[in-house]
Amino acid sequence: MTIDEKKRQLAINRLKQAEESLDEAIYLFDGRKSPRAVINRSYYAMFYAILALLIFEEYEGNFEL
Repeated sequence: MTIDEKKRQLAINRLKQAEESLDEAIYLFDGRKSPRAVINRSYYAMFYAILALLIFEEYEGNFEL
């Protein structure tokens, strides 16, 4: 498996995590559960989606403080 294939698979996995978190948020919302829990799951849905995008960004670790 090439690096690009590995990145694609990792991105797919992250998007699945995002979808699961969003499904959980909807389930909690529909069940009139804690708003904090709904927001938490929604946050993680966005978090995992962003992680999926960042897999394809180039990174250079040369930062000066």
